[in-house]
Amino acid sequence: SKPKRSEPESVAATEEKILAQAKGAPPSDAIAPAQDADKAKTTEASGAFLPAGSEANRHYMVGVQKWDAGDIDGAIAEFKKTVSLDSSLAGAYYNIALGYAKKGDRNEACDYAYQAGEIYLKNKNNQQATRMVVFIKNIDPSSSLIEKLRKKIAKK
Repeated sequence: SKPKRSEPESVAATEEKILAQAKGAPPSDAIAPAQDADKAKTTEASGAFLPAGSEANRHYMVGVQKWDAGDIDGAIAEFKKTVSLDSSLAGAYYNIALGYAKKGDRNEACDYAYQAGEIYLKNKNNQQATRMVVFIKNIDPSSSLIEKLRKKIAKK
């Protein structure tokens, strides 16, 4: 059953829709089902990338909770606190980009997705960096950040 329009979408569900649109494929062709992707994000945030008790992790987890509760502005604020504490967390930048995309702020969404892409490249994760190109292209096909990030990926 589909959620009611008034219910907030999870970060993963929004990502799934955006990527599916960008690929021209149905949402089921996206990376993972929404529930599995949510679990993966939680695991990523509390596991290998962030110490479980870290302040950055706490803000990240509160950001996910606020997103799931429909508080997009609150989620963005928490993810911004996360990156202010640990600027190497590409996933938090990406979640900020998703928030701005959901709010219709294309410039901010593209800027944060670009920053996520740069961090993914620093971590030698070209696949995720390429996803950021697709994400930016879907948000604003005329963004100069698309070609800028593509060139950086090509150099790696």
